[in-house]
Amino acid sequence: MLVLLWASKNVPSDMFDQIYTLIWSFTRLDDGERAKALAEIRSLGDARFGEGRDAKSPPKR
Repeated sequence: MLVLLWASKNVPSDMFDQIYTLIWSFTRLDDGERAKALAEIRSLGDARFGEGRDAKSPPKR
């Protein structure tokens, strides 16, 4: 719910619809599908920002 509130104030309305659909679809997954989706999201983040980081975290030393 907090993500939707943040998104409603910070993203264009057409992107908000995409975020809402993504969250709704994600909550409808069973536990195995959700774990697989989270692992894929983490691997994409690791590929983009480095292992264990996101866009806002400082680099590991």
